[in-house]
Amino acid sequence: MVHHAVAQTSVTTVAEEKAPISADVKPVATSPKASEPAIVPTTAAALQPIDDATRWGARAKERSNARWALIAEKKFDAAYEFYTPAGRALFTLAEHVGQLQGLNYLDGTAHASECDRDRCKVDARATIYIQIPRIGPRKQTVYLDEHWVLINGEMWLLRR
Repeated sequence: MVHHAVAQTSVTTVAEEKAPISADVKPVATSPKASEPAIVPTTAAALQPIDDATRWGARAKERSNARWALIAEKKFDAAYEFYTPAGRALFTLAEHVGQLQGLNYLDGTAHASECDRDRCKVDARATIYIQIPRIGPRKQTVYLDEHWVLINGEMWLLRR
């Protein structure tokens, strides 16, 4: 959701709840019905506690900056890969691309991070063009709160 103001634009998104991360699945040889393969989880992507806030906060900022560089280059499909598996399951690549194209981001930078035991919050700023009636396009700063979680030894962006 985008809130417009005279001095600044703030982008807030809907929170992705701490739902279980989707598991990799594969059919097994025996099934309840011969026509339907049974699905059994093989590995689950589990959230890990953040035991070193300095280390993981720096990694979240690094990943955020890498993602913003891709967005500035209009490489939206590569930027999509930074979301958690659960986020990608709930938000398609087409939706992601449509949202980013519609906001016309020029750049973005992670400025600060703060971690608790469950996640790291990264304060990011981005520049977009907005259309002002009877004036035309103007650059506008957008302030974003990104939330990153630790899964299988890497930081992943929550879809919020």
